[in-house]
Amino acid sequence: MSFPAGPQDFIDYFERVNRGHPGEHWANGVDVAKRWLSLAAQPHVSQSDVDELLARLRGEPDPGSGWTDLTWQFEHWAEQRGFRV
Repeated sequence: MSFPAGPQDFIDYFERVNRGHPGEHWANGVDVAKRWLSLAAQPHVSQSDVDELLARLRGEPDPGSGWTDLTWQFEHWAEQRGFRV
């Protein structure tokens, strides 16, 4: 099994886990990864867009390794584009 890399991989990962173990935690992972994918496709992203997604990522109770990796990768993506994280 390869590790997720980028928003589409995380969508696939959280959808797969949610199918096997349905729950809000995994469904939220799908939603957050889809939001990142949406931001990545936009020509203009604001700091407030980044801050909003970071708040969701960092506010997830009991995140576990999948959520932690998603957070790190999004932070890296945002930093590479000049946003404050």
